[in-house]
Amino acid sequence: MSDSNAYVNAYIDHAIGMIHENVNVVLQLKTQLKMANDLLSEKDAVIGSLMSKLDSYKIDSEEMADLRDKAQRWEESFNTMSTKASHIDTALGQIAQMKAEIKQRDAKIAKLEEKLNPTKKTINTKNKPIAIAGNAVDEVSNVPIAIAGNATDDF
Repeated sequence: MSDSNAYVNAYIDHAIGMIHENVNVVLQLKTQLKMANDLLSEKDAVIGSLMSKLDSYKIDSEEMADLRDKAQRWEESFNTMSTKASHIDTALGQIAQMKAEIKQRDAKIAKLEEKLNPTKKTINTKNKPIAIAGNAVDEVSNVPIAIAGNATDDF
């Protein structure tokens, strides 16, 4: 019987050893599972915050695209206006040249009229209209004569 008792005792010792070993493995696995679940919940929280930041960046990028469109439209408007301003400057330069040419021609015409009719000059100075507050009055007939603008008016 001692052999069968020894066999049973050895069998029980191995069974208890395997139970202890399996219990330790189960405890280790449960501990690792708990730690993995904790890490998973932390990573889910980080992923959630990153997703919300990503969504806010998407909104910001949409707003940025709208702002870029507006800036492009403003730039096009500015370029159009600057082109128009350069055309206006060119036109004003041409008008100033024409005005100078007209003054030169008027001076030439006045000189030619003086040469042709030197006596008319004295008569015209007597009948020359007098400007009164934007209107002229003929000295001979005392009839108002309409004057377009002032004598200093450029246009």
